[in-house]
Amino acid sequence: MRRSFCYTLAALACMTLSDARDAPAQTIPENWDDQGLVVGQIVGTDQYGLATSFAMETKLTVGRQQPDGGVFRGLILFKHVAGEHELRSVYQGAVSLPIGRKFETKKGQITLLGMMFCVPDPQNKREYRIVVFDNSDETLDFIRRVYPAVLAGHADAPVVLPQGNYLPKERLAALRRLEARDQARKTKRQGQFWVAGIAGTLAEVNVTGDSVQVLRFLPPVTYEEFLVNSYDDQGVLTFSSSKERWRVVNGGVEAPTKR
Repeated sequence: MRRSFCYTLAALACMTLSDARDAPAQTIPENWDDQGLVVGQIVGTDQYGLATSFAMETKLTVGRQQPDGGVFRGLILFKHVAGEHELRSVYQGAVSLPIGRKFETKKGQITLLGMMFCVPDPQNKREYRIVVFDNSDETLDFIRRVYPAVLAGHADAPVVLPQGNYLPKERLAALRRLEARDQARKTKRQGQFWVAGIAGTLAEVNVTGDSVQVLRFLPPVTYEEFLVNSYDDQGVLTFSSSKERWRVVNGGVEAPTKR
């Protein structure tokens, strides 16, 4: 869903320090038989002071409350009673970013919010608008691989994407190609290697001089940002958040280890 309005950083006071301090710890919503499940991603927030890879939890405000669930590896995942709702903001400590995403939940239904991307206003970098990519298949695949207990017993659950003007998955692939090239140039490396970046980007690249060719992608294992890329003597990529690290070995991602 393409959002035409802009938010300014002056609006970040919609959550107070006491709100963040008093919010309960987040747990993955594995039992939602009597409610609806809501899933999505929020990316591009690091440039506004909210890094979902930090050890501090990234939390949500739905209506005026924190929902039952939260943000896990950059994935928005919570359950909610049936009705019409609004994802008002995403916050971390004293920093809160307005979202304004409206949606409806129904018992036993999966509502996909898509990948919500904060795009800076070129005229004023303190303002942003939110565009939304339709990455429905990828999102469900991510949950099956990373949080399988969430979908256990819900194989036939209806999946709904709220009405809106979504950017297609081809545009998301284009965004990831740009991100992969940017990350590759930052490494100052030459030859063939892997890079990780925002929006779930995990790509194999080949660098020759100033030319960067994106060879292929792997399915996301995290949507956190920012991630730190490092390489061992054999050129094996390790990419890390403040909580976990992953290695790409022989074209696949090893199980994460805690930091």
